[in-house]
Amino acid sequence: MKKIFFIVFVFSMLFTGCIETKRESSEVLYEKATVVDLVYTPSTHGSGISPTIDMNLDLGVSFTSVDVEERYAVVFQCQHGKFIIQNDQKQAKELWNRLKQGQEVTVSYKEEFETTYDDGKPIARKLLKYDFLDAK
Repeated sequence: MKKIFFIVFVFSMLFTGCIETKRESSEVLYEKATVVDLVYTPSTHGSGISPTIDMNLDLGVSFTSVDVEERYAVVFQCQHGKFIIQNDQKQAKELWNRLKQGQEVTVSYKEEFETTYDDGKPIARKLLKYDFLDAK
């Protein structure tokens, strides 16, 4: 049985190509866009005390503290729709300070793909995300 499995394995390796998947990005792309909105939410801090009760009906006190960092976001409108750049993308604060609502800009970005190759030839390509670079 092992001999048959080995023979089938060897033949399958001989008659199938080498499949490989790579993450790739396009060259820098440019597109006209309009600044639709500039959003700022200041940081906030809150705390409180609340009573608690456990399964044994014992009373206690719970102290709660919440810190929310300031948030910056810029909303753009381009020919493909709206998109937003916010705090998790490093340049949101800088863009928020530099741009004005209604301003026409040229955005630069890259497309990130997952490309599958069979014997070095692309057989499938899936768009993963747009990597925003800048707006000028």
